[in-house]
Amino acid sequence: MTDASGKMFTINCTGNPDQNGIYQHSVFLILAGDKTVSSHDDSTGITVVMDHKQYAIPSTLGWRNGDNAWFSFIMDIRKARQFDVYVNDQKAGTFTADRKNAEKVLSTLGDCSND
Repeated sequence: MTDASGKMFTINCTGNPDQNGIYQHSVFLILAGDKTVSSHDDSTGITVVMDHKQYAIPSTLGWRNGDNAWFSFIMDIRKARQFDVYVNDQKAGTFTADRKNAEKVLSTLGDCSND
């Protein structure tokens, strides 16, 4: 999704497991000047806020708290029409989902888990 200023938020649902059989799904955010931040970066905290709830995106999956946090995020973002993204506690953007696009793309995110 792209916000009004051109920042892009991407949910990456990988189909290739790591060496331990874990799907390391993630989010990416492209900021001004084409700077990219990833939830895989341990020094970058990405938090999504929707419906007055915060979702801290884990840097890795395959551990209970990380898997639970990711699952909650994926299940709830499918229903969100608007959400804010914070990087290291600084607001990075507000994203609004186009209703038809959201139904087409976000409805399949239930497949983006490690179940």
